[in-house]
Amino acid sequence: IPTILYLIWVVAFFVNVFIKNLYEWTSFTNMRKILQKAKILIVDDFSDFRLSIKSMLVHLGAEQVDQASSGEDSIKLCQQNHYNIILCDYNLGEGQDGQQVLEELHQRKIMKQGTLFIMVTAETSAAKVISAIEYQPDTYLTKPFTSEQLSKRLQRLLYKNAALDKLYQFINKKNFPQALKIASEIIEEFPNVKY
Repeated sequence: IPTILYLIWVVAFFVNVFIKNLYEWTSFTNMRKILQKAKILIVDDFSDFRLSIKSMLVHLGAEQVDQASSGEDSIKLCQQNHYNIILCDYNLGEGQDGQQVLEELHQRKIMKQGTLFIMVTAETSAAKVISAIEYQPDTYLTKPFTSEQLSKRLQRLLYKNAALDKLYQFINKKNFPQALKIASEIIEEFPNVKY
């Protein structure tokens, strides 16, 4: 009997590993499909860092990646294009910082609900970046980061966005009664998503 229990445990272990790997592969494949269609903006005052992030994104499947070197340039590009994902450095040198860019995009209603805004920072202390602010980015990435770290963060955010897609559509159309109805349905349908 101990041998049978051991064999059951081994099979269960390998089934769990297989399912986990399948989930990660499926998530990566889905992310790749989404990134192929997504319009992405990278905002950083250092061209080498912009090129590094662009290379990571292209490796993950992105095809439409624009770049801006300042807050002012990023606002202009956002007025001309609807971006699905914005990766913005917190410290942009002269002019606006990344938080000010995020706030202006919200205040001027340039950025739609559902656009992922990822704040990239070299600050290791989140308190310095997260101060008392009204508009929060979807997540923070601390420099330096790897392609794998970026991939995992994007997978999580894209899963959340997929769960909230209908809600964002109604909010963008200013149909708030329908948005509230959809919000209740989403909470029931995706109980494991952290909103």
